[in-house]
Amino acid sequence: MSRLFTSLTLRELTVPNRVWLSPMCQCSAGADGVPGDWHLVHLGARAAGGFGMLITESTAVSPEARISARDTGLWSDAQVAGWRRITGFAHAQGMPIAVQLGHAGRKASAFAPGEGRGTVPAGEGGWTPLAPSPSPAAASRPRRKRRNPTWPGSWRTSPRRPGGRWTRGSTRSRSTPATGTCCTSSCRRGRTGAPTATAAGSATGCGCCWR
Repeated sequence: MSRLFTSLTLRELTVPNRVWLSPMCQCSAGADGVPGDWHLVHLGARAAGGFGMLITESTAVSPEARISARDTGLWSDAQVAGWRRITGFAHAQGMPIAVQLGHAGRKASAFAPGEGRGTVPAGEGGWTPLAPSPSPAAASRPRRKRRNPTWPGSWRTSPRRPGGRWTRGSTRSRSTPATGTCCTSSCRRGRTGAPTATAAGSATGCGCCWR
């Protein structure tokens, strides 16, 4: 408890305390996955509240990676613009902000809270989830049997989008596997300097700036 309000340095990033805002799914984005006013107010209020760092809700790396159609994403320029508004405000308050990148896997194409239960039918805006195997999360959910060649690329492309390149600074990214739970995972630079997503369990951060 004595260290709770002490600073912590992760490579080039130093946070003022160890009280961090955990990811909280808001399920408030439009069908385009763009974060809006709700997200600005939700995260902006906390940015001015004294946390050591903010971590966004699970943000999909591709359309089929969403849990529901109301999830935020980071695969298009429109989404980048929406996130820039939020990260810009957070940075103006001196607040580091991180993104939790996620892929829902076999749990994708679900109804958002309050809109129903189970899988959304294709005729109602649902999609076929992409998972590591054809084994469904529920008997009624079909699965692609073959690996989609665009899947690995999505993990590399999404965190690069906000700035077009990786720079050292005040914001980090976290990657979450399709288990339905959060993990302490982050991006790591390879030998060539290119960022790649690591497996769950890595407690070391890259300190790369998400702007």
